Amino acid sequence: AGMIDNHGANLTGCERYDEALECHHAAEQLFLQLFGPDHFPLSITYNSIANCYLAKGEHTKAREYVIKAKNLIVHKMSKESYYYANALISES
Repeated sequence: AGMIDNHGANLTGCERYDEALECHHAAEQLFLQLFGPDHFPLSITYNSIANCYLAKGEHTKAREYVIKAKNLIVHKMSKESYYYANALISES
């Protein structure tokens, strides 16, 4: 799942957002199947999906995935965490 997600990040860097989304969504499904919804790396995948939707101008979908990432991060990490602060900033 991680390798598929990384490939999606490479495609995002090449501005191939539709292909990147296919990879990120595939990674999302694998993470969910293998580890369940509380697996921390899933938050990174959610953030990557949000970035793709944002780049495509699909702000509602981007916000949905930013919130998913934030909720998972808040659930898994302490409030003092850099990731926690970053998720809260990204949502606003």
